[in-house]
Amino acid sequence: MRNMIRRDVIAPLLIASFAMAFLAGSVSPVRADLLGYWPADLGIGEVALNGVAGAAVGTINKPENGLGPGGSVWIDDATRGTVLSFDGSADGAYVRAGEIPQMTLDNDFTWAFWSNQDVDNTSSNDIIFGNRKDENANDFVPRQFIKFTPTKFEWHMNGNGNDNLDYDDIPSGEWVYNVVTKQGAELTYYRNGVEGGTQTITQALDVPQPLFFGGDNEGSSGENWRGMIDDVAIWDEAISVDLINDLANGVVKPGPSPVPAIFGDFNADGVIDSADFNILADNFLVGNTHATGDINFSQNVDLQDFVEFVAAFDQANAGAAVPEPSSVVLVLLGLATLLCGRFTRGNRKN
Repeated sequence: MRNMIRRDVIAPLLIASFAMAFLAGSVSPVRADLLGYWPADLGIGEVALNGVAGAAVGTINKPENGLGPGGSVWIDDATRGTVLSFDGSADGAYVRAGEIPQMTLDNDFTWAFWSNQDVDNTSSNDIIFGNRKDENANDFVPRQFIKFTPTKFEWHMNGNGNDNLDYDDIPSGEWVYNVVTKQGAELTYYRNGVEGGTQTITQALDVPQPLFFGGDNEGSSGENWRGMIDDVAIWDEAISVDLINDLANGVVKPGPSPVPAIFGDFNADGVIDSADFNILADNFLVGNTHATGDINFSQNVDLQDFVEFVAAFDQANAGAAVPEPSSVVLVLLGLATLLCGRFTRGNRKN
């Protein structure tokens, strides 16, 4: 017989679960220095999902203006699988993904991504990764920006481009791994694991910068890039040459990629069952990754995840000889969880 759930015990259990989930969520990730990781295989619709829990999701603007079928930004590439693409036009697609922390002469960082520049890309100044202007497409005062282009890494402050890091032009028609590390005032560029240029910067930037890839919101063909990109990542340290080589050679990935083999299989045991429901319930309103119940990748475990989980559960268990609890039961449990969550929050306010 199925266990009966008593209303007089579910609220305390949920409170305990919420507390455990909160504490788990406050623990630093495996690589605390990895600030953001946008593998294209996490992409869905108009969103470039982030493999770092709680980090900025990339919003894809004009996703119909890529190089994929029908103009889609999504491409199934023979070499790298699912990748993002941009058509390079003034009205082209681009991704907005959080902020670049303020850059000083002391802090460290690494930017890295795979690129395959289209042979029809005509501008040497396009933003592959970085920014040119502020959130409203206006120049910062004083003018300042950082951008990874097909010909150089531009570190620009006070109208001064003397701190730019030059490298051999990024080739077209092939996948290359691009990395720039910053260690204090020293910038170093690597292509496919091999050092390709250095630069000592002389000016810090005043403010954080918006982060784009594939172009920006200026609506300019001189800023929007034409090509494909994958495995975009940023760290708040200058990663080692050994790690850069491992990344370039595909030995490791920048970070965790929470793409499940089966959507709704939160514990990755190969089936969608009540154990997955328990994970979703335990993380209701506090979880923000697929592994904690976020089936629709909204970065929030809420009632919509219960609804979508029920649909996935029914599809996965259709025709099962020994069925799990029915979808009706799961919906009722989901609603009970939601109501108990509201009840306990209301008590805390009183």
